[in-house]
Amino acid sequence: MQSIPNEKYWKEVLTIIIKHLDPLNKTTPEMVGSKSREKSLINIRRVYYYLIRQLYNMPYQHIAESYYYATGMVNVIPNHATIIYHCKTYSGMLDVYPNERKKFEQIMKEVRYINTAPESFLHIINQEIDRLLKLKEQLLTNIEDKDGQVKLEQAVN
Repeated sequence: MQSIPNEKYWKEVLTIIIKHLDPLNKTTPEMVGSKSREKSLINIRRVYYYLIRQLYNMPYQHIAESYYYATGMVNVIPNHATIIYHCKTYSGMLDVYPNERKKFEQIMKEVRYINTAPESFLHIINQEIDRLLKLKEQLLTNIEDKDGQVKLEQAVN
């Protein structure tokens, strides 16, 4: 488990998620933190909860606290059942929708760039992440099913 970042970090994470899920850039962290049931806002919340759970494996109550720091909305702190529900729902979406998985991987990659590691190490780590993601993509495109046998072409030079 990684060390837990400061309050400013949570707002930055939410801003990255908004940037990826709202290309018109009309959504603000305060809108996400409101009680609105608008589908796009719910999806942003869902991605936030799931992302934080995946990165830090934090207890659900701590995720709720980080959400408070990200949105600044004191009166709309979600309870643990809400976060559990959204994490399960989003996990299922990632299993079913490949485009959603790609979006999530892009968000995860960008959030890792703002991690609290020293810049010199962060650059090396991010290069390795990029290399592994490219390798994964190559492997997935090179899998062919011929006469019931799975054939993997060599993806690394």
